[in-house]
Amino acid sequence: MFTKQQFNIFINRFSVYLATVLLFTAIVVGGYKQTNAQQTDSESVVLTEQEIEQLKQKIDKGDTDAQVVLGRYHLAKKNFDLAVKLFRQAAEKGNAKGQGMYGACFLM
Repeated sequence: MFTKQQFNIFINRFSVYLATVLLFTAIVVGGYKQTNAQQTDSESVVLTEQEIEQLKQKIDKGDTDAQVVLGRYHLAKKNFDLAVKLFRQAAEKGNAKGQGMYGACFLM
């Protein structure tokens, strides 16, 4: 049987794996559409300098959602190293979107 710690590790790894598989499936099926540099959800990858600075301030305060948004911005700008770094940091802090985006980076 699993200890509680082993079970939690398994669940975390499985959720990243599942998110990656689902994202890959959506891409293959054609469900992922990006037009005019806009994300498929309500978050836009078009950011002003002021918005970028606000996101950086939120990140400094520990906001993992801000890391994901800024990571998506850098992904759209083809700055892959920084995008992956931001997604990984958010994923390590337990952010589900960060985990999914980090996993998806290995499919690109």
